[in-house]
Amino acid sequence: MLGRIAIRAIAMTPGLGLAVLGISGLQSGFEANRALASVERLEADPVASPESYEAVAHLLARRAQRDGEISATRGLLYVQQGDLSRRDGQEGAAKSFYTAALDPLGIAVRSIPLEPRAWTAMAWARAASGDEAGAVSALQVAYLSRNLILPFIVVRTRTAMLCWDKLDQAVQALAIEDLQTIWARHEWRRSLAQLVFEPGADAALQAAFSGNPEAVQWINRVRVRKTASDARS
Repeated sequence: MLGRIAIRAIAMTPGLGLAVLGISGLQSGFEANRALASVERLEADPVASPESYEAVAHLLARRAQRDGEISATRGLLYVQQGDLSRRDGQEGAAKSFYTAALDPLGIAVRSIPLEPRAWTAMAWARAASGDEAGAVSALQVAYLSRNLILPFIVVRTRTAMLCWDKLDQAVQALAIEDLQTIWARHEWRRSLAQLVFEPGADAALQAAFSGNPEAVQWINRVRVRKTASDARS
């Protein structure tokens, strides 16, 4: 399926987390080695610079633009660059990266219609660039898969929070299920602590945990600690 050359790589960012990709038929062994080395550097540096992602995206751009797996990976890289820029307060740059992600992600979902990573990334890119209606449409498809790893579940949930009032009850129920799954796994609660402060989080958290006093107390403690930390800084 992956062709003559297959590379599995993990690129980590605070915004999107893990991206597992397959790269097939790169133009030469030298180019394959360059791509692998570049992605391995990203794997070793979870908070890599935007320039690092841009370098890998440039290598991937040399492949045929109709390759669904490569297009999905390019789109994910743009989204990761957008998340890095957003984290640094560069909202204009972030929106540009999210917008740039839409074309390769569009190619990916047309080539691999039920690719949940691409639909999840597209939903977030659309929401973050102001296309709420488009985000809701992409999110509905993203929720067709229940087999995503944690970082993509977090992105999907974050997008659902941002669009909460526009989601139908069925999609809200799936987002609630994701939140409850994250809560149930103690090793995942750090991700829940980050989601507490996302735009639109209050309505989603109330829907998910109104009947769970332990979770409500935990969320309130997270908020109090954040308020105290902000006051000291």
